Amino acid sequence: EICDVLVTWEKQLALSWSFHGTVRLWDLRTGQSLQEFEHQGTTKAPEITVDWSLRRALSWATDEVLRVWDLLNGQLLHVLHGHAGITRRAEVDWERQRVLSVSLNELILWNLANGKPLHTFTGHACTIWDADVDWVGQRALSRSCDGTLRVWSLQNGTLVHMLSGHLGDIYGVEADWASQRALSWGADNTLRLWSLEHGRAVHRLRGHAGRVWSVEVDWEHQRALSWSFAEHAMRLWSLERGECLLELTGQPAWRGCVDVDWEDNFVLTLSYSDQELWVWDLCGSKPVHKLVGHEAPVRCRSLQR
Repeated sequence: EICDVLVTWEKQLALSWSFHGTVRLWDLRTGQSLQEFEHQGTTKAPEITVDWSLRRALSWATDEVLRVWDLLNGQLLHVLHGHAGITRRAEVDWERQRVLSVSLNELILWNLANGKPLHTFTGHACTIWDADVDWVGQRALSRSCDGTLRVWSLQNGTLVHMLSGHLGDIYGVEADWASQRALSWGADNTLRLWSLEHGRAVHRLRGHAGRVWSVEVDWEHQRALSWSFAEHAMRLWSLERGECLLELTGQPAWRGCVDVDWEDNFVLTLSYSDQELWVWDLCGSKPVHKLVGHEAPVRCRSLQR
C-alpha cells in the first residue's frame, strides 16, 4: 500500500513509498520505474525528504537510523547511526549538507557529505517532540514534554537558552527567527510569547478553559489564532499587547482543524465528528457561513483566495 508521494513536475519525476519501506523512483514521461530501494528494519512507513537537484533522498523511521540515498542508481550512500531510539523528525539543509534529527530526549546534527555526527544535544528530561531550525543563524529550538523549550547553537553544540514556564507538555511552537520570537502552547491552557534573543517570556496569553491544541500565527500583523477542543472555542490574540482580541464560539461539534486567510480575515473550520465546514469572519465573533452537503465526516480542507 502506497503511503505517500513526492513529485517534481519540472524534472518529471516522482518518488513513492509504501508502509513496508519500499521506495520507487518513477519517470512521469514514460510511466516506468527507474529505481527501487528499501528502508529496511522498520515497523512503520518511513519519512522521506528529497533534494531533486542533487538527486538525493534522506529516509528515517522506527529503526533508530537515518539513510542517505543516491536516487540515480538507488545506492545507499550513508547510514547515520547514533540514536538510541526511533527518529521522530529530521530537518535538512541540502545546500549546507546538514541534517538535525530528533529522537527520544536528544538531537544530533549530522554531516550528510560523510554521514558523520557533528554534535549531540542533550538536556531535556523527557521526550523531545520536534525542533525548528534556523540554518542561516545556526540555531535550533526544541520542545519537549518536560515543559521547556531550548535554544541550541548548531555551530558549537551548546545550549544557548532554556525557556521554562509551561506547566506540563508543550503541544507546539512556532518560531520567527527574523524577529527573534517564538510562540508556544500546551497542556496548561496557555500560550507564551518568547524572546529567543534574551531567553525570556514576553507575554503569557490566558483565557482558554481547556488545553490549547494548535495555533496559527500571523507574524506580520502580530496576531495568533488558537483553539481548544475542550471548550469548542477559538481565540484571536494580539501578540504585541498580549491580549485576547476576539473569542469565536458557536460550532457545537469537536473542531478538527483550522485554515486562516490572514489577508482577508477569514477562517475555515471543520470537524472530524460531523460533515460540516464553517466560515468565520475575524472581524466578528460568529460564523458567517455553514457549508453542508457532505454525507460522511470531512477529513481535509483548503482555503484559497
